[in-house]
Amino acid sequence: MFTGISLLKFFKPLRQVNARNVLIFLAILGPGVITANVDNDAGGITTYSLAGAHYGYDLLWLMIPTTIALVVIQEMCARMGAVTGKGLSDLIRESFGVKVTFYVMIALFLTNM
Repeated sequence: MFTGISLLKFFKPLRQVNARNVLIFLAILGPGVITANVDNDAGGITTYSLAGAHYGYDLLWLMIPTTIALVVIQEMCARMGAVTGKGLSDLIRESFGVKVTFYVMIALFLTNM
């Protein structure tokens, strides 16, 4: 899981804040912060603002299942990549063929536009 850090030490409350503890925290947190901020561009912020103005707090409950789904998917993709050394599209191509991979990647591209 975490190389060089015992879980007991990791979950123990920090008694002091020093440079080593901050660096360990940032090393563990770093990829998640980058991944979380990938979609915060001008178009995304505009969309978030308009949705918030229109719906208010009515859709706030959706954050819980959405966050759980995102964590599960991110964890699965990271584990598959770490074990096989290949990306998601390579694994889809190996399992389902080039045609399915093409359509899945087109759908992913259109979803991210």
